[in-house]
Amino acid sequence: MAHYYFSGRDGLIDAFVEERVAPVIRQIWNALPIEGGTPRQVLTAFVDGLLDAVDVAPELPQLWSREVMNAGGSLRQRLIACVPKERFALLCEALTAAQKAGTVGADVIPGLALPAAMGIVMLPLAAKDMIEGIADISFPDREQLREHALAVLLDGMLTHRGDVSCS
Repeated sequence: MAHYYFSGRDGLIDAFVEERVAPVIRQIWNALPIEGGTPRQVLTAFVDGLLDAVDVAPELPQLWSREVMNAGGSLRQRLIACVPKERFALLCEALTAAQKAGTVGADVIPGLALPAAMGIVMLPLAAKDMIEGIADISFPDREQLREHALAVLLDGMLTHRGDVSCS
């Protein structure tokens, strides 16, 4: 049936990406206030967009972990192609300009801001059972995860700037 309706495995995967995953990616990217938004607004919108996407598709973190982050994942190249490169470039330009203006830290690499945000949100969700098994914690709810991600991304983890030693 897959061959009949989708011309084989690749056609089925392409249809899945185009009908189920690409619209979510477009929705997240289109909602980012890149032109005229502050870095704080853009990163907050990205975290909120990721969490909204997970609300609609709870399997997304595991799919991201298994099929996108994995170098051999069957969705990796297809999903990379869905990222609007022109909007990504605009975001990098905006973050670079904010960096020059002193509102984004000098050590931040603009092109890594959204991948870092994605990791801070998606990795804990993908590893929920492992985290609960290792750390004796109850897993945070959506709002707690949002606040954690924004605290790490926007304000950093350390209370004293420059204190980066782990000892």
